Amino acid sequence: MIPQHPSAQSTPTASGASRPAGTPNRSVPNTPQRRMPTALDLTRVARQTWALTVDAYRELNNRKMFWLCLAISGLIVALFASLGLGEKTFTFLGWDTRIPHRFTSAGEFYKFVFTLWGVDLWLAWAGLFLAIVSTASIFPDFLSAGSIDLYLCRPISRFRLFLTKYLTGLLFAFLQVTIFTVASFLVIGFRGGEWVPGLLIAIPIVVMLFSYFFCWTVLAGVITRSATGAVLLTVALAVVIAAINGADTALMTTKHVYRLAVEKSRDNPALFGAAELAVASLQRQVEAESSRSEDPEIRARLEANRRALQTLREELRDAESTAQKLEWWYGAVFAAKTVLPKTSETRQMLADTLNVHLFGRRERRAENEVGAAPPMLLRPTWNEVNAAIDREMDERTPAWTIATSMGYQLVILLMAGWLFTRRDY
Repeated sequence: MIPQHPSAQSTPTASGASRPAGTPNRSVPNTPQRRMPTALDLTRVARQTWALTVDAYRELNNRKMFWLCLAISGLIVALFASLGLGEKTFTFLGWDTRIPHRFTSAGEFYKFVFTLWGVDLWLAWAGLFLAIVSTASIFPDFLSAGSIDLYLCRPISRFRLFLTKYLTGLLFAFLQVTIFTVASFLVIGFRGGEWVPGLLIAIPIVVMLFSYFFCWTVLAGVITRSATGAVLLTVALAVVIAAINGADTALMTTKHVYRLAVEKSRDNPALFGAAELAVASLQRQVEAESSRSEDPEIRARLEANRRALQTLREELRDAESTAQKLEWWYGAVFAAKTVLPKTSETRQMLADTLNVHLFGRRERRAENEVGAAPPMLLRPTWNEVNAAIDREMDERTPAWTIATSMGYQLVILLMAGWLFTRRDY
């Protein structure tokens, strides 16, 4: 028997079967295969996330600003509960202040105080600013040397770590708003005799309003690694939003004033018709007098009426041009407003919702004099201007307000999360 060369002998394959000699090895190299997450994997992820949340909550409790804001909220609720109504005057801790009132019931008084002081002044403004200051240091402190290393050594994705820290800030605002709102609900119920669960709608709306600014604070904190820088950049954003909101309101009102003035003047035959008839009548008198001695007084009156008619026509053309320019500027400001969070619309949505639940009506606009219209044209009434503004504001539905604001927030969070995950620590 002739022995075969070792290279001519059959060799085993990866599956265990023999491969004839001389056949090229075409086996696929061992590569890691992706597998579907099992229930054990999901349980482990849930436990890690819960542990991060508990750790964030403990960190929240250790912050002095958390308890300071909570103490201020408690003080406001205590002052709220200490007020009362006598038969004709206000009372404070049962003491008659001798200050007369016009409220018909205690429930109406407490609901009014809650919307004016509790929501408009505290939750939507002062409390919101304190919450931003309190949570601005979450990411800068976390990114400091030594703090983040304890988390990066664990099998936790950076983006999940980022989201957990972001939710910590939202948890701060949620707890503060919930405690204050529930306490106010109890005060209105026990002291005012009216139980209004609808006022609890303030909790999600105020937290959403806080998230508009907090996502920007997070982005600024990741970039600058400074709590002071994050607060200053957030204040700068608030100033820009306030300026755009002010320009939006002013341009909307002024453009409707000019548009209505042009429409009323152009479509009103009495305005131009009276001037044209006066000019025609005086022209006939001048022509009749031309055959005899011309009366200089009639000629002067004719020239004056002609100048007045010409001025009126020029003012109408100028008003039409101004209305077009205002429409263009309003569109530009509205485009800038669309990509930013809708703080004024969200506050108005909060006010309208609370007014409906507490008083059964929406807030009315203040009636002021219309002073922006051209002096010689027919001015619209304030009711007409308000009606036009209300029709345009009704097009800014709560769905539009929430969707565009959440879209802005999603973009900012993705930018902050990308920087957080890509940066070397």
